[in-house]
Amino acid sequence: HTFQLTITIYTKDCGQPQPLKNGSFIGEKTVYPNIMHLICDEGFILRGSFQIKCQTDGNWSNTSSFCDGKQSVG
Repeated sequence: HTFQLTITIYTKDCGQPQPLKNGSFIGEKTVYPNIMHLICDEGFILRGSFQIKCQTDGNWSNTSSFCDGKQSVG
């Protein structure tokens, strides 16, 4: 007798994260368990986590982080 086993692996893709106002994401892979780092534009301070992670449910973690601050008028 011959047996055949087929294993299918489903990768969760979180897709591109929502744009970060006054900042950007470092990283290209959007599938679990990859991480992207957040970086704020000059003059802005990151509030919250410095990274987001693609989770097993297909959603990004720590999506409440944002870049805060005011550009100095000079």
